[in-house]
Amino acid sequence: MKKALDELPEQERKALYRVVIENKRYKEAAEELHISVNTLKSYLSRALKRLRKNDKLMLLSLFCIDRTIELL
Repeated sequence: MKKALDELPEQERKALYRVVIENKRYKEAAEELHISVNTLKSYLSRALKRLRKNDKLMLLSLFCIDRTIELL
């Protein structure tokens, strides 16, 4: 899993890390990354799509989706 996360583009990885791992709200994560909330959402969406391509990472992506929904 770590390898797959490390292979994500930097912006997507940072967005995913702040929202899912650090449990930050979209607004807070976006401010820290100096991007808009909409850009953050785009990065998260792309990251989750990339993770879903690997069947072994389906569980991780489902966890990420669940965490993201909780923060809405």
